[in-house]
Amino acid sequence: MKTWGDVPAEPADEIIAAGEFFPAVSTAKFRQEYRIPAEIPPDLVRDFLTLAVIRVRAKLAPWRGRMTAAGCATLADVPQEGGEKLELWRRAVSCEAKAQLLRETVTVDRKPAAENAAKSAPETEQTYSLAATRAIRLISGRGAGTAEVV
Repeated sequence: MKTWGDVPAEPADEIIAAGEFFPAVSTAKFRQEYRIPAEIPPDLVRDFLTLAVIRVRAKLAPWRGRMTAAGCATLADVPQEGGEKLELWRRAVSCEAKAQLLRETVTVDRKPAAENAAKSAPETEQTYSLAATRAIRLISGRGAGTAEVV
């Protein structure tokens, strides 16, 4: 049984399927690009990425319906410049997963207090949630504009 204190040398890469339309995501790429601490168990990372795929897919379902009706079988088939929608998909899923991981693991003391405490601050969680929302809006052509409730 793995616990929070277990730090594997390098967790194995797992590919999270995202259905026929959206591309799969890699746990290793997510860990590297979003600086996921090694002590977070690989199965937790996999589970949160899977949940993020489900959430982002659900949010994009109406747009996906329009794209498939227009003859696009996959996200790569949607007209775009330089794979921008593919990158935005990965960003939306990764930021959604990172925000959820921060929310779930905020009580875990991963670093000494003197080190960068902002890595698990609520503002950071909110930043990743907002980034996921912006990426979803850009994919669907609604623009990145958002309103913030104060």
